[in-house]
Amino acid sequence: MKIELLVPNRMYVQHMREVTSTASLDANNKIVEDGLYSEHIFGPVGSGERLNRFSYYDLHTEIIHPRIYDMLITVNTLYKDIISGEVRAKFIQGNYKIDEDGETGYEFFKSNILDMQIKKGVLKSKNKKIDVINKAISNQTITSRYLLVLPAGMRDITVDGDRVEEDDLNNNYKRVFNAKEILKYQKASSVYSSLHNTFLIKLQHDIVDLFSAVYIRLKGKKGFIGGHVSNRRVEYSTNNVIAGHNEEIEDLEDESYDVLNSTSIGLLQYAKASEPLAKHGILKYFSSDRFNDALSTAMVYNDDLKLEEVSVGVKVVKEWTTSNGLGGLINKFKDYYFRELPVTIKDKKGNKRNLFYVRDRGDRVEVIDGHVPKGMNVRPLTYGEMLYISMKDYKDILGGTMVRYPISDQASTNVLKFVVNTTAKSRTVLITVRGVEVEIKKYPIIGSAWNESLAPSYVLLAGYRADFDGVDK
Repeated sequence: MKIELLVPNRMYVQHMREVTSTASLDANNKIVEDGLYSEHIFGPVGSGERLNRFSYYDLHTEIIHPRIYDMLITVNTLYKDIISGEVRAKFIQGNYKIDEDGETGYEFFKSNILDMQIKKGVLKSKNKKIDVINKAISNQTITSRYLLVLPAGMRDITVDGDRVEEDDLNNNYKRVFNAKEILKYQKASSVYSSLHNTFLIKLQHDIVDLFSAVYIRLKGKKGFIGGHVSNRRVEYSTNNVIAGHNEEIEDLEDESYDVLNSTSIGLLQYAKASEPLAKHGILKYFSSDRFNDALSTAMVYNDDLKLEEVSVGVKVVKEWTTSNGLGGLINKFKDYYFRELPVTIKDKKGNKRNLFYVRDRGDRVEVIDGHVPKGMNVRPLTYGEMLYISMKDYKDILGGTMVRYPISDQASTNVLKFVVNTTAKSRTVLITVRGVEVEIKKYPIIGSAWNESLAPSYVLLAGYRADFDGVDK
């Protein structure tokens, strides 16, 4: 199979059935009909056609072919700066020229991509990339709105009673699906209009990550078989990629990070490991005074950004004020798409209402307590931000046992301090909540990929039978 076909044109996919859901099983433990494992789309489990029948995603927007995208941002760093929105430029005679009065962003760059004229230089390795890019431009295969989904038999689900195992490649497909759905939601809502470029870049990067994962699966050192025989799932586990963390220390007096005896861990895994504390944090900082259990009402924001009391029903109140309800809410963080959504509830009329707004000034984030002052620039708080803020009092002080399955020897298990690692790109902010200001590191950036991998010290990698890819030896 040609890797390039992972980003096909309309003609290639017109006779395929589209995957329109990332759900795996329904309430009866049956495979969802329109999901990544659908027997209707890919054929019956165990059949030969399940190893040969492809599907696709409709991305609802044109994206740059992942292979070409990687080449573009390496042959000229200006392209990367324009795409990210950091530099403004004008497109003149096939080339971009930096100009403060010009345009910027992913859409601007993509709109001129078929007219680009990239000139060669003296480096042979760079010229090879330029040849590939120019060929894709000439053939008009440099962008597409469709993404191929590999046959389910190559990444299948295994159901054994209550035990469900999913191939890690499906996490990549789910991230891409969630990213494109966020874009659809953002286009339909004025709330996230300013973040359109961020979400486009996230979708592009998620597709690049998927492209790399498929390449490794089909052509890499482990190939198709190795990816299946060793894959086992643990509930709320991290990804089965173990990477050593950066052991550089910026502040010798910072006691929150002991590089030799700690491991970074994803937000969901930390919340589940300390669930009673996570629930307490949500109640303490967010929901305790917003819901009235006796009247089944909640304080929500209206169109004028003023708080008003509305009827929401018993079920909604319990979700935000009881242990079982908050536990179910935390479980929803398994879905990356959910973490990026504004914190909302539905009133009795079925209307979505925002619960919280923040004033975000880059290095300062203030959770608004009460009515939003007139003229203040604010945005809705996302679920991912809410959970991280809720854990601020204890997020880097807990420890636990890190285990790599299958356990091979004593070095496969270590007692370590856990440090929360949120998104691939994060920031340090002064957060104000309930009138108290405190500095928080690794504050999540909306649109950046969420970290789900364990990252212990490099000295522990051998005991976990981890690869030393990228580690200087």
